[in-house]
Amino acid sequence: MMTGRKRVWAAFQGSHLDRPPKGEILITPEIVKEFRRPDIQTVLAYLNTDLVVLPIEQPEMNSSLWRTWAKTGYFIFGLITGPITYLNRKLGWLGFSRLMVKKPWEAREIMSKIIQNSVRSATAALEAGCDGIIAADDLAGDRGLLISPSYLEKKYFPLIAELLRGIGSRHVPCVFHSDGIIMELIVHLRKAGFWGIHGLQPSVGIGAGSFRGKGLENWVFWGNFEFEGQAGLKSDTEVKNEVLNLLKEWAGFPGYIFGSSGGLYKGLSPKAIKAAYDVITSWR
Repeated sequence: MMTGRKRVWAAFQGSHLDRPPKGEILITPEIVKEFRRPDIQTVLAYLNTDLVVLPIEQPEMNSSLWRTWAKTGYFIFGLITGPITYLNRKLGWLGFSRLMVKKPWEAREIMSKIIQNSVRSATAALEAGCDGIIAADDLAGDRGLLISPSYLEKKYFPLIAELLRGIGSRHVPCVFHSDGIIMELIVHLRKAGFWGIHGLQPSVGIGAGSFRGKGLENWVFWGNFEFEGQAGLKSDTEVKNEVLNLLKEWAGFPGYIFGSSGGLYKGLSPKAIKAAYDVITSWR
């Protein structure tokens, strides 16, 4: 039987899988409590996940803790916050926008320093047992890109390519996360060196058909499911049926990893989450 680590690696390599890998980019402490489990480890075991995502920038994520997680059978992703999200949180969207427009070179210098710090943190995590890296930077919303394509192409993606070179992405699986309509970004993400993408919100019209026939069949696509619909939380039956249909839609993509687009958080139904994950477990 494949371990989670081997299953995720097989997805990255486009190899044969007994079933699709599954896991979340985020599992909040609040939803852990709603599962009535003592910690995230027991929730991961309950859902029979294949991977875990740990925030690289948290002070408690020292080398000892990475080594402890490395002894498990999970594929371990380290999560780093992208420079735009970092500055947005620090300055607010208006402050960051002013910086980009009025002081573009200063903005680039600050983002370059953020990238350098991320390379150091990611390298230390990889040396301690982390398997892959997720760079999370919300560049899009429900209506499209939040930043001009020209700025992203000329200023942002060269920095991201620098990040991936520093991490050694030729040999280390690196995945990009963004919410929203991200189709315009795919060509730049591949060129920069990413192995795949996480998010793929179905509520903004993204699905397997968005990528079919575009030479992306060997890329990794992770997510594309939401437990909430327009009318609120989906029922257990709706979740099961939607997950089954989702797996059929992504059947032509050997690198598909099941997960929700935005992670697991307070207010979602643990019963529905378990139902979704059980569908993946039994899929053949």
